[in-house]
Amino acid sequence: MINSTIPKIKPPYWIGFFCIVPLIGAILGIVMIIRGMSKYKDRLFAIIGALGITWTILLYSILFYTSKNFGAFTKGWESLSQTQLNELMKSVESYKLQHGKYPDNLQDLLKDDKSIVIFDAIQTGRGNRDIYYQYEKKGEGYVLFSAGLDGIPHTADDLYPDTTNSKALGMAVTPGTDTTSFKNTGTPSITKLVPDGN
Repeated sequence: MINSTIPKIKPPYWIGFFCIVPLIGAILGIVMIIRGMSKYKDRLFAIIGALGITWTILLYSILFYTSKNFGAFTKGWESLSQTQLNELMKSVESYKLQHGKYPDNLQDLLKDDKSIVIFDAIQTGRGNRDIYYQYEKKGEGYVLFSAGLDGIPHTADDLYPDTTNSKALGMAVTPGTDTTSFKNTGTPSITKLVPDGN
């Protein structure tokens, strides 16, 4: 009698080493599960594929969590926000030179220059997309800042543009200053905002 059974094909287990590479491991893991169940009928091959998917999910979850909650990442977002705020302040001042008035909102800046960044980098880094830097036109001046790590305006962690090297600015608000009540004390070329009573 002739043995009519077809020999079982051994799956290429070595492919499982590529599951270590994030994202590629997830895609390869899906393929390994499908091939392990259908072509090879090998449970171990499918398990290796599932581990590749699990590894990718775990690694990206850890990266996402650490980027939102650990100091080194947080300081990076703060530094980026500070740089962007300084550049944004220059753009607001340039807008006034071109149009004779400060913009009503940050989106007005994009009409002249589409490359201007108006999204708060700290909020973007924390997963809050499409949140602009805080901007409010106040009389002949304005208030511009980032709501900081907590995302709540007018708290201790707010970031303001660095105005130490600027002479003709319509913004002179420092952290901790009450920004709800201001009076204009400037000259036609330099508008400074200071708290009422000074």
